[in-house]
Amino acid sequence: MFRTVLLALAIALPAGAAMAQDIAPVISPGQAAEGIFHRSVAEGQAKRIREKRSGSGGYAVLPGTTPGQAKACASRPNLRARYGADHPKILKLEQLCTQAGY
Repeated sequence: MFRTVLLALAIALPAGAAMAQDIAPVISPGQAAEGIFHRSVAEGQAKRIREKRSGSGGYAVLPGTTPGQAKACASRPNLRARYGADHPKILKLEQLCTQAGY
């Protein structure tokens, strides 16, 4: 009995070790590099979007500032076409732009 178990283990162990070496890696180095690249690109895009929203990157015009008022008043024709000249917010914008001198 002991010899049978020992013989079975002697046959199974080398086969098990050989089979373990045939298992492919889950991710290759090329795939890892590609993932790092795409993550870097996504982080850069997210940073630009955050800067644009906060105005710290020089992309956005902050409301309430003189350039912000000028931009809002310059967009009156587009807003009138979109919402109509009699919309209450358009009328208020017209009034504020007139008071500001735009």
